Amino acid sequence: MTQTLIPPATARASSTILRYGLYVLAYVALTLLLAFGLRDGARRDLTFVNDSNWDLRVEAVSADGSSTPLVTVDAHRSEKIDDVWKSGPTWRFRWSYSPEQTQTTTISDHSLASQSFRTEAPAELVASLQADGVPPSQ
Repeated sequence: MTQTLIPPATARASSTILRYGLYVLAYVALTLLLAFGLRDGARRDLTFVNDSNWDLRVEAVSADGSSTPLVTVDAHRSEKIDDVWKSGPTWRFRWSYSPEQTQTTTISDHSLASQSFRTEAPAELVASLQADGVPPSQ
C-alpha cells in the first residue's frame, strides 16, 4: 500500500500565522512612516491687536517674500486666527492700510510665545497714518 506524506497541520498553521504576522508588521511600519513623514508643520493660534483708528490688513510673509492674507482687524479691535502654520523660528507680518501705507514686523516665535501669541499693530504705521491725516475708518 502507498502512503502519501502530508506535513502535520501544525506546521502549515504556524507558517500561515507567521506570514500573516509579517503582513501586519509591515502594515504597521508603513502606517507609522506615512504618519510621521506626512505630518503637518507646527501651527499656532495668533491674536492681532489693533488699537488704532484705522482698519488694518495683516498678511504672513514667508522667507521668499510671498505673502498670505490672514485677517483684517477693525479699528480698536482684536482678531484671533486659529491654526496659522509656523514656517520657521521667526514670524513676519505685513500690516497695511493701503498699498502705499504698510509696515512689516518681524518677531521670534519665542518672543511671540512670551506675549501669549498676541501682536499689536506697529506704532510706526499708526504714526504715519496720523501724520498723513488719513481719516479714521468708519
